[in-house]
Amino acid sequence: SPDETKLLFLLQQRNRSEAIVRIRAIVGFALIFYLYKNRVPVYSKVVIYLSILEPDDKKALTDLLTDIQLSIVNTLETKKISKIIQDDILPQLLQAGSIKLKGDFGIISDDDIFDEDKNPEWSDKKRKKLEDKLNKMSEWQIEGKDTNYITFSHMKSGTFYKEISNWLLPFDINTSYVDHLLENIKDSSLIKNFLVSKAILCDSDRYSLCFLIDKADKSVLHMMIENLKMKEEEIKSLMEDGQYVNNKNNDIIRNYLQDLYRFFHIFADRIHFDNPFHYSLNLIECSVLKPLFISYPDRSIEIAGQYMNIDRFRESYKIYSEVIQLVDGKAENFQKMGFSCQKLEFYDEALEWYLRADFAKPENFWTIQHIAQCYRLKGDLMQAIKYYSEIENMTVNSPNILIAIGECYLMTKDYDNALKRLFEAQFKYPKSIKVLRSLAWATLAAGKYEQSYNFYMNILGFEYTDFDIDPTIQDYLNAGHSAWLCKKRPEAIKFYIESYKKCEKEDDFMKQMNEDEPYLIKGGIDHKDFIIMKEIIREFAGSQKKIRKTFQ
Repeated sequence: SPDETKLLFLLQQRNRSEAIVRIRAIVGFALIFYLYKNRVPVYSKVVIYLSILEPDDKKALTDLLTDIQLSIVNTLETKKISKIIQDDILPQLLQAGSIKLKGDFGIISDDDIFDEDKNPEWSDKKRKKLEDKLNKMSEWQIEGKDTNYITFSHMKSGTFYKEISNWLLPFDINTSYVDHLLENIKDSSLIKNFLVSKAILCDSDRYSLCFLIDKADKSVLHMMIENLKMKEEEIKSLMEDGQYVNNKNNDIIRNYLQDLYRFFHIFADRIHFDNPFHYSLNLIECSVLKPLFISYPDRSIEIAGQYMNIDRFRESYKIYSEVIQLVDGKAENFQKMGFSCQKLEFYDEALEWYLRADFAKPENFWTIQHIAQCYRLKGDLMQAIKYYSEIENMTVNSPNILIAIGECYLMTKDYDNALKRLFEAQFKYPKSIKVLRSLAWATLAAGKYEQSYNFYMNILGFEYTDFDIDPTIQDYLNAGHSAWLCKKRPEAIKFYIESYKKCEKEDDFMKQMNEDEPYLIKGGIDHKDFIIMKEIIREFAGSQKKIRKTFQ
């Protein structure tokens, strides 16, 4: 349980002239307040202190807490970003063949990646995907997200990191230890400049970099220096373009939160501490702090948007609910509140906000599309068709609205209108795989089994087609249905087995089969035959397990 005197002491540090002391104290205060939000209201001294703040002091504290909250939201993305880098981006870099990871530092030169002489088989398509992912990493860094955790998390096992205090020790380039590490290194001034900058690495990672320098051989150091030059130029370029704003306070907040994140996730004895990053850390949930945030609703709207951007819709919903009535009635705010409701499956409430957005900004494609989606999701299909029809002619080079209208008719069992709209989509967008899949299923549902079978043969690539398709679990499953309904039982078994093989679990396949049984019964398949077919699939599953055991 936090001590009231210590909490008050942290809060009073907001007046300190040293930015690092002031900001670290308020970060600690905010995290403690959230973790003990149900207990803090009884601390009368803290409550009174906050209530008697002068207007300017109140605004300054709220601005700082808001900046801290925005950085907290970024920090909550660290696990997700690290997983994407480790499981998606790095394997693609390694598969490129020509790419060299620069020692343990993990920074990669664009020249190494995109030199065509090194890897002539690397297709433009793969190259473009990788470029997009590397650009995404740059965007994350510009936004203040933590892209370095995956690189440095494996470098914190030495003696230095056995001391708790060292995990949160501010980095000092002037210590004798750092001087000793760098004194015999050529171009050490470049490394020093990089270490002094707070724009890229948090304090904990800068110490890790120093230890790496101490152990690295000359070739690794040379590559590291070249990478530092590249990184320094990149930051300068971003600053010149206005994409990166060098805000000292925000750098301190971000770096300290990243230090804390590393401590709570890597420290050997972390099990003895309650990890604050396992929570949503939505500070407006603290009853004592809520009045501060509500007093400046425009900034709270900014926080809600940040939570929404990382798909934490419950948090964005809570904040919007508190402050949306206190800000200007902008369509964008109503849209975002509606979107948060929709993602939480509060469809009626989402519709209320979308309709407000439609009133504030009429004939907006995005708004009307989401009104239609909500009506569809809550089962009011005719209303959904009405709103989809409003924007049918607003789309360019996309069949999605026609498909949505067709599928709404399909759900009402109005097969004539469903097929009419989907064939219209096929005429307008003959190369759309989405249209082809929708038509294949719609013709099956409508009882036009031969037609459905032909569509699925196109999807699976068994007939001449312009489509370059990687068939899905659902494609093979539905192809099995259409083949069986066309009395092609051996083919049906083959397609079902292909679908089964793509499933991670047998239960997933059987669940989908059971859900589709009514369509098969409608087409004349006897229930007993349906049970036998499932047993054939299970028999296949058992034989596959035996084969795997044999070769293990």
